[in-house]
Amino acid sequence: MSRSIHRAGCRVDHGVVLQAKRVLAVTLGALALSAHAQTQPSITPTPAAQQAPKQDAIQRLFSRVDTDGDGRLSAEEATRLPAISARFDEIDANRDGGLDPDEFHTGATAPVR
Repeated sequence: MSRSIHRAGCRVDHGVVLQAKRVLAVTLGALALSAHAQTQPSITPTPAAQQAPKQDAIQRLFSRVDTDGDGRLSAEEATRLPAISARFDEIDANRDGGLDPDEFHTGATAPVR
């Protein structure tokens, strides 16, 4: 049996009020969940995903400049890329007179001083 509360001539059933509060709380919770579910998640690319297009572009550039197709850039071939040519000796880590793909990538991604 539920309790009744009498206020200013109105009869309020305490059980009904409690049930209404529960329904309201569940409804508001469901609305909040549905609003949260509809928001787009913030997806930031991982560093590896950001690097992949850059590496591909660097590899394609290397291949275009490597006119004799030997897999290395000579100092003469590097003249087609002024930023690389200006730092050729610095980028040529093993001092063999040519840039392999790894040396080229390092030089192409290093900050210019």
